Amino acid sequence: MSVVHRGIEYVAYDYMMEVPSIDSISFINEIKEAGGPTYFMPTIYFKEPQNQSNNYLFQLIDRYDDRFQLSNRVWRYSILSDKTLEPYVKGLQIDDGASPDGHAFYPISIGDTLTVRMSSLSLGAFKYFESLIKQFEYDGGAYKPSPASPPTNLSNGALGFFRASSITSKSIVIE
Repeated sequence: MSVVHRGIEYVAYDYMMEVPSIDSISFINEIKEAGGPTYFMPTIYFKEPQNQSNNYLFQLIDRYDDRFQLSNRVWRYSILSDKTLEPYVKGLQIDDGASPDGHAFYPISIGDTLTVRMSSLSLGAFKYFESLIKQFEYDGGAYKPSPASPPTNLSNGALGFFRASSITSKSIVIE
């Protein structure tokens, strides 16, 4: 990518990795706390290529996309390295990857149509998202490091990250 703004050229490169297809989606019921409400937790199934190193970004999308933003306890993105994945991934909870809040509980109801999106991440993009997540953990406490700028692949002091991803998705209606 090359962008010229006010006479300054900003350049960035990223490699688009392949992403496996999602075979299916299911949901399990989770109870966050004893006596509390039951939540639906999305799980996915897919074949994980074993002959290469892969990183993934998972997103949960519904037709009322802003509903997930109403709660500060829901992080709609999760990143995951394939280092511990089996050749066939069975029922991976999409929040099992790194996210600022650990485990998310989604406000999903029966009748909702949901889409799980799985994107490939280059190692550089994975490290960028990982550093953003760590910013949430660095709360200024005595035993936490000072927040730092995330790594970038943009030239000339630009902030952010140019990412190229393959994407696969699958939708399901909660019955």
